[in-house]
Amino acid sequence: MAGGDTAAAPPAPAKTDFSFGGWYRDAAFTAPWNFAADTVTANITLYARWIYNFNTTQYRDMVSLSGGTITGNTAYYSDPSTSSDYYKGVFIAGRTVTLSAFQIAKYETTCELWYEVRQWALGNGYSFANAGREGDDGTAGAAPTSAAKTEPVTYINWRDVVIWCNAYSEMSGKEPVYYTDTGYGTVLKTSTNTSGTGTVADGAQRKPGANGYRLPTEAEWEYAARGGGTPSTTGTFVYTYAGSNTVGDVAWYWNNAYDVGSGHADYGTHTVGGKAANTAGLYDMNGNVWEWCWDWYGSVGTGTANDPVGPSSGTNRVLRGGGWSSNASICAVANRGDAPLTVGAAIWGSVWSAPEFRIIRRDA
Repeated sequence: MAGGDTAAAPPAPAKTDFSFGGWYRDAAFTAPWNFAADTVTANITLYARWIYNFNTTQYRDMVSLSGGTITGNTAYYSDPSTSSDYYKGVFIAGRTVTLSAFQIAKYETTCELWYEVRQWALGNGYSFANAGREGDDGTAGAAPTSAAKTEPVTYINWRDVVIWCNAYSEMSGKEPVYYTDTGYGTVLKTSTNTSGTGTVADGAQRKPGANGYRLPTEAEWEYAARGGGTPSTTGTFVYTYAGSNTVGDVAWYWNNAYDVGSGHADYGTHTVGGKAANTAGLYDMNGNVWEWCWDWYGSVGTGTANDPVGPSSGTNRVLRGGGWSSNASICAVANRGDAPLTVGAAIWGSVWSAPEFRIIRRDA
């Protein structure tokens, strides 16, 4: 062709899991090339835009739990003789907890679901301190890959999670749960990696009755991990792990979280749902990745509590469940963990087992 003429459009390329979104003049995809009108006056480079196809839906199910009243007992501790709060769980002797019905995600949040919601959120006024990554070794902010898109998202902090929950609620046509004010007038949309606990996200206000997605409280998490139902000091509710007394049945943990045939050289996260479910049909409540809860970490008091939400303030938020680099005792369903709000990014950036989350909503 002569200089100054238009060029014929080349055949559309193909890429697994993506749709071709056109040719652009720039890598930021702000200026599309119009083959019918744009003329070529010199050598040019065009950039192919790829749009991710969100097609993995089987890991987005939720399970309804009826709630109920749990009378605490030492039978629920990891070790009935323990004196440490870390190994007692929240259903301790001398405490009675009543929980309302709720729905909880059957699986830990996959990288694919995180990416889909975050992409929507970025175009609708949300901002995140951390882009999240695919399992233990993905690239931060990158589109999901066929090989690992169903592994849990990692390297996100607690603030990122509550922001994401609001975005998922709005994206799904549900009422967001978290707000910046006690009058629930402004939806919380901004995360940060700032150290300390003075950010807007740290003071998030939960709106009662909102039907959107949120983090489980620590009591909801443990009730779900134990299988829900009618609690008893015998049977499945007192299993050491979430659905079994044998950790390897239900958890990817220190002794089994490596690729078969590679020895212990390739530890890491695994596709969600790869181990047996507990009696409520929930997967990976132990192992794979730690899971954020709503509560500030603190001592568990005795007495009566209805839908407890933990202390009103604190330094660290609760983590539960253990991760792929945890030993069996850490994965026990009664084991309690905690971490600063920046964990998953600024602080635990090089640690083997970064935390993530699963979501719940009220059963309505």
